[in-house]
Amino acid sequence: MKRHFLLLLLLVLLPGCTAQELTPEYQEEWAQGGELWASEYLFGQEGYYAMASISQETGGFLYQLNYTPYGSQESVPLCPKPNCDHRDLESCGACFSDAVLVKETEDGLYLLTHDQQTRALQLILLRDLTREVIWQRMPQEASSSDESYSLDTSESDIVVGEDQIVLGIRHTHTWMNEARDGYEWEQQYEVALLSLSTGECCSLWSFPYYERDGEFDFIGMLGAWEYQAYLYQTHHGETMDTVIYAVDLRSGEATEAVQLSQKSDYGMVAQNPLRALDGIIYYEEKQGDTWYIGTYDVRDASAALRYPLENGEEMGGIYYAAGLAMTLMREDDLDVIITDPIDLQTGERVANPDPELLNARLDHGNIYTIDSSRKTNADLPTVEKIP
Repeated sequence: MKRHFLLLLLLVLLPGCTAQELTPEYQEEWAQGGELWASEYLFGQEGYYAMASISQETGGFLYQLNYTPYGSQESVPLCPKPNCDHRDLESCGACFSDAVLVKETEDGLYLLTHDQQTRALQLILLRDLTREVIWQRMPQEASSSDESYSLDTSESDIVVGEDQIVLGIRHTHTWMNEARDGYEWEQQYEVALLSLSTGECCSLWSFPYYERDGEFDFIGMLGAWEYQAYLYQTHHGETMDTVIYAVDLRSGEATEAVQLSQKSDYGMVAQNPLRALDGIIYYEEKQGDTWYIGTYDVRDASAALRYPLENGEEMGGIYYAAGLAMTLMREDDLDVIITDPIDLQTGERVANPDPELLNARLDHGNIYTIDSSRKTNADLPTVEKIP
């Protein structure tokens, strides 16, 4: 895979991306997700932002941007229009077809979305409840009538800095193969550096991530540290070969940081094999008959297998909340249970953990407990902030 990857590697260096214009502002800014989906939250100073899913009369869905104070069950749609029912994509300022919540600043709320008419990817600043387009990328026009290009960010990742975001953009190129009487497609993953204040954007790195032989590459952004952005690529075949790459934000040069090999018992691990937290990337790897949580510390470029999992704990079942690593175990009747979580700071099992922490989020030094049993008027969970 490595040889195939390097042969197809495409580097794109555009003017404006120079060391003098960059600052190492990403030390605590790890990827927050970035899916154009309604299940993620953006935590502000006094409350949180979320996209509530709304069913339309046509049977489709749209997403309503809401703000909810911490501890409250009253969500407010972020729309400036009086007497608006907040259910119409064309007229409501709070309604979007999709969105990524990026950052809350003194200027307002930044989010990524698609323009409904042109399908352009846009960075929007919601200032005083009015939308201002800071940056946009239009889908490319094809050279022939039977080709089309689309700009897909349904699984894109973002890393948020003080004024810059590192953005992972997935390009999809589809065309009709008349000889085979069907469509074919190619996909590229682009790493771009985008300024929130000016809208200036430069492309740093781009490469294919779809294999034509039917085997897929899973790819995603993990985070950034100083001048390096970190991504993973997992080739899903008979074995899962995962590589962590470091992309220099000043030059666009990509280097292989560490390579992992994982036995393909299930497909789950390839879909989301890695997590990042405070400068450390966590992954799962099997040695002999035992699965481990491994760590890759970007500060000294060291990798090690740290915490063994118990017999029966599933690979690919790790997720992280409030600094705890939860693992899943499937019982004989196939019911899924959560085993005692592992404290990522100490490596110790936590017996009888606080139930609130099992659904909590750790974000820049604060813990946010998410109580889905207490819904707001927009059917969003009640969130409490624990400093």
